[in-house]
Amino acid sequence: MELAWWILFLPLAAFLIISLVTWPNRKLSGIVTVTAIGLSAVCAITTLVRVLARSQHEAYSWEAVWHWLTVGPVQIDFGILVDPLAAIMAVAVTVVSFFIQLYSTAYMKGDEGYSRYFAFMALFTFSMLGIVLANNFLMIYVFWELVGLCSYLLIGYWYFKPSAAAAAKKAFVVTRFGDFGFLLGVLLLFYYVGGFGYGQVMGAIEAGSIPAVGVTVCAILVFCGAIGKSAQFPLHVWLPDAMEGPTPVSALIHAATMVAAGVYMVARTYGLFFASEHAMLVVAYIGGITAFLAASMAMAQSRMKRIIAYSTCSHLAYMMMALGVGGYTAGVFHLIMHCFFKALLFLCAGSVMMLYFHEENIWRMGGLYRFMKLTAICMIIAGLSNVGLFPFAGFFSKDEILVAAKMSGHMDLYILGTLVAFFTAIYTFRLIFVVFFGPRSEWSPVAHGHGHDDHDHGHHELPDIGNPRPSKINLSEAVNPVERARSDRHLGKEPWTVAVPLTVLAFFAVVAGFVGWPGLHGGFSSYIHFGHGEHHAGWDMPTVIVSHLVVLVGIGIAWAIYGKRKTAADPLTEMLGPIFRLFERKYYFDEIYLWFIRKFVDAGAAVLAWFEENIFTGVFANGIGALLMETGRVLRLFQSGWVQRYALILFLGMLVLLVIVLGEPSLTVAVGGVIK
Repeated sequence: MELAWWILFLPLAAFLIISLVTWPNRKLSGIVTVTAIGLSAVCAITTLVRVLARSQHEAYSWEAVWHWLTVGPVQIDFGILVDPLAAIMAVAVTVVSFFIQLYSTAYMKGDEGYSRYFAFMALFTFSMLGIVLANNFLMIYVFWELVGLCSYLLIGYWYFKPSAAAAAKKAFVVTRFGDFGFLLGVLLLFYYVGGFGYGQVMGAIEAGSIPAVGVTVCAILVFCGAIGKSAQFPLHVWLPDAMEGPTPVSALIHAATMVAAGVYMVARTYGLFFASEHAMLVVAYIGGITAFLAASMAMAQSRMKRIIAYSTCSHLAYMMMALGVGGYTAGVFHLIMHCFFKALLFLCAGSVMMLYFHEENIWRMGGLYRFMKLTAICMIIAGLSNVGLFPFAGFFSKDEILVAAKMSGHMDLYILGTLVAFFTAIYTFRLIFVVFFGPRSEWSPVAHGHGHDDHDHGHHELPDIGNPRPSKINLSEAVNPVERARSDRHLGKEPWTVAVPLTVLAFFAVVAGFVGWPGLHGGFSSYIHFGHGEHHAGWDMPTVIVSHLVVLVGIGIAWAIYGKRKTAADPLTEMLGPIFRLFERKYYFDEIYLWFIRKFVDAGAAVLAWFEENIFTGVFANGIGALLMETGRVLRLFQSGWVQRYALILFLGMLVLLVIVLGEPSLTVAVGGVIK
């Protein structure tokens, strides 16, 4: 199992090599990252095979510990833990990251920060692997913060764009709220247990050393970290802005690293949550609420990456809901399957942007299937897996979550999850139908200065199109045939470094789900399960049938609305009216938070600023300082350094004392007695 160290440190080695040696050589820097993460993936696969082979006979885990320091009676260790959960997640992270890095060599070609990009991507992968392999709460928290730092660096990769810099700061600040709760939870656990190890904490819970209220509070505080990192309500607002980074960064964040870290952390420390019924309910209902909010918001977005980002948020919430209702296997299985088809969705979106003049607004596209068939087919596969149709990977895990919610008795969450599946079908195929099969838009890339000759694959300076509402223009009359022909001629084909990742990930999106086939000997549930409190009774045919009917109806509605549209306007705008506006404006969460900040945070800061300026600075600092300065000026008269003045002061003092003594007979007698 010593290969586990190589899994972790090969990406770190790539970061150090690029930073210290290959920085000036862009191409070599890319090769270093791709090679290092590829070797890490090989080590992860080998480790997984060994772990599963040993786990067939008994519950197997391997742990290596390094003693770091001792503070009084407390010993702090760093180490790695390899068990089926860690091994499977390590494979998902490294394999997905490898194909994203390979894809990046084409997507980032010509970018001035090419070496910097691959250095940060290697560090990002290392940070996530640290979370996966950590064996204690302190170590997972250290890598947790490192993941946040890497996301900040990569979301704001094009720091010269104000929108990218603002998005990076927003993601960093918003997630800090959740991370603060996580830190408090870790410290509270240390207070109760006296250590940070997973085994120590679980042993203390089983022994009853932590009171029930303490377990609940610790679990909810730890879950705060997952709320921030996995963009769960109410800290989900950073997610759409994070799309300002390069598309491969979005793919890595949403498929295998940052947002997946929250779900993995809950699964990794599941014993803590399972010990508190109240904590489980918090996880389940936060997940259910977030899934609905994110899915509804995705239906009204116009940017490809934002639609997929909200899809990620919704699916992560699905996983949280599963873990909250006791569906441990279902939640973890969906996490693994989601890595493949969500990475594929983002890379397909990046392929469209790369080939179509880096345009992201779906209303400026249409009919692209005949120009980029491979990308279109892969995106359809990813979409079918995303909505959970048989036999695609998403079906096996998504339906298992619905079954877990139903069997646990949470019928409200089951109904909500079914409604989310309906929304997912609509927004997923809304994207596919508009981009690949809808009529060509009235917008011409050539006419707007995005022709091939002016295009640089690495320089992504796009117009800030926001979330525009397209006007109601008849498409057949609006397109200039000459401009359209010119732009069509410039549409190229996917390079092999794009085609290979898309093809392989599409393969996983089709077949990977079969490892979770109910009743399969040696299948996923044979290795990933949690005690006897879990609901995994296989398929529930009524649930499967209802789920498929809902999804098929959603796809049919998407085709009826978008497959044969005649105008560039979103028909849902008129069909849903103010509800569509609510979805489009993301339930006004940004506006509400901004209002709260201006009314309360800024007002509170103004009061504290006045108090600091007038009380602390004015009274204590300036007032006392001025008094001391004046005192110093007076005392300085007696400390001039002139011996003559000192002698004069001494003489005058003795004269004053003599006058006082002679003026008081009693003092004269006393002094005389002392002299005698």
